[in-house]
Amino acid sequence: MYHKAIRHILFILVCTFHFQVFAQNLTQSPYSVVGVGDMMFQGTAQQSAMGQVAQGIRRTNEINNLNPASYSGFELTLFEAAYQASSGIISNANSNADVNNMSFAYFMLGVPISQKKGIGWSFGLQPYSGMGYNLKLNTPFNGLPYKTEMMGRGGLTRVYTGLGFKLYKGLSIGTNVAYLFGQTRQNQILILDKSYTQFSLASERNTSINDFQFQTGIQYVHEWKDKYTFIFGSTFTIPSSLNANQDYAFRTVLDDGSTTIDTISNRLNEEGSIDLPLMLSGGISFQRNDKWTIAADFHQANWSEFRFMGQSDSLKNSTGVSLGFSIIPDYANFKNILNRIEYRVGIRYDNGNLQFNDNAITTTGISAGIGIPMGKSRSRINLTAEYFLRGTTNNNLLREEYFRFTLGVNMVDRWFQRYKYD
Repeated sequence: MYHKAIRHILFILVCTFHFQVFAQNLTQSPYSVVGVGDMMFQGTAQQSAMGQVAQGIRRTNEINNLNPASYSGFELTLFEAAYQASSGIISNANSNADVNNMSFAYFMLGVPISQKKGIGWSFGLQPYSGMGYNLKLNTPFNGLPYKTEMMGRGGLTRVYTGLGFKLYKGLSIGTNVAYLFGQTRQNQILILDKSYTQFSLASERNTSINDFQFQTGIQYVHEWKDKYTFIFGSTFTIPSSLNANQDYAFRTVLDDGSTTIDTISNRLNEEGSIDLPLMLSGGISFQRNDKWTIAADFHQANWSEFRFMGQSDSLKNSTGVSLGFSIIPDYANFKNILNRIEYRVGIRYDNGNLQFNDNAITTTGISAGIGIPMGKSRSRINLTAEYFLRGTTNNNLLREEYFRFTLGVNMVDRWFQRYKYD
């Protein structure tokens, strides 16, 4: 048993390292220019297929790291990992461009510390945010017709550990402690036509970020007739002030930006903070055990409180809703695998934390997926496909259309437990 667990873990760690080394940028979105980049979904392939619902989800064969109170329901050791690929089109009123991304999605482990007392532990690694843009704009500056080129790369990674406890009957609480770390690199060049007797301007900003983030969760479970279950869940992510260290340079350059004429400002190892906002989520689910589940979520984040090295970044508060449904035709039918597949669908809407030219950059998504059982075990291979639309082509803005595919695996086994007899 121990050797089997060790083989699984070593295999996953090797795959995780491979994904991190060879993955492309997490995003190529122009909208990642703001804040610490695009915020990545922190849940699993199963939750993505159900419209990203999570707060009222509590299953013995899945990890729900978006609500740590769910860890108290672990019965066996759980492992989850996934890889993600997306293909899309970014367009304005006159043209469009294709974009493609591939990346590691997550690695998670869940262990029942004490099933009798309802104590569970989870650990995981996943991207938190991604920055990836390359923009060329016509932007007048000081009355002169500058052309602006902007490029950004980087993002944050999240490592978390959490505990969930049963308090009383159907009531559970939990806590996630996450460590966020990473680096963003942003360059900007203002290019002036050679006919003017002024040099172009260039700025470079490299920021290293690291610190802790804390989240608490609660779930209440009510069962009746040994057949139906209602679950309410909610989480509260405490505002965080992340340590940041920044190198900043502002120079006059030739029009191609490769040759420096003069350094106007050069600040090294400038200390500051990245202030992340309060985030609240709540949701419910209603299910017929081992048959179907319907769930809904609501979330809100006070992004107007975000600060980057003490400066606001024109973000606004955001809200979103999700609705998901899943069904397993016949969980106990081992003769026909099609009856044991879990079928999932979902929809979601978010009004976004960005607003340009009086237009909110909203996101609408629809998703579907399946969970294929691995033999007669409770382990599954999870496939998810999602289509989502963000932004608009109105008022010279950009619209993004993506198809995103996630391949995940969740393994359920009795690891780390000794037999009484050999």
